Amino acid sequence: MTDELNRPYNLPEQRDDQHARTGAEQQDGRISRPIEIMLIDDDEFYADMLVAMLDDAGMRVQAFGNGQEALASLQRARPQLILLDYNMPGIDGIETLRQLKSKPDTKSIPVIMLTGTNSDDIAGQSIDAGAAGYIVKPGDRDKILSRIDEVLRNQGG
Repeated sequence: MTDELNRPYNLPEQRDDQHARTGAEQQDGRISRPIEIMLIDDDEFYADMLVAMLDDAGMRVQAFGNGQEALASLQRARPQLILLDYNMPGIDGIETLRQLKSKPDTKSIPVIMLTGTNSDDIAGQSIDAGAAGYIVKPGDRDKILSRIDEVLRNQGG
């Protein structure tokens, strides 16, 4: 793991349209803000791929390579949704999730657990700890975006 993932980052704007310049899009004549996502994953390759995909879908992503950095950043920013890797060094995804759900100011943020293993046990642990859902990595674009949309609609986001 490189030090680059130990700090938040945003991908540079990759499109040259109004949405990319303003960070907003128009719907029925109203301006709506893009969805703010926090990604917590120590796998730099997967994180870069996911950030690029979500950015391309019009979402703003702040990525962290570990739970400690992400938890600390929540004192400054509140994402609408968190994508959280299950298996990370230091505090793992389940412990990070438990900490998120134990604090009044972060417990309402929906979390989707990311896991490299298709396991009922991992899925159960994630849901029991407070995850709104889970995605088996790598997951294709449509499934990931669909799960994000589903969780946000269910949370009223």
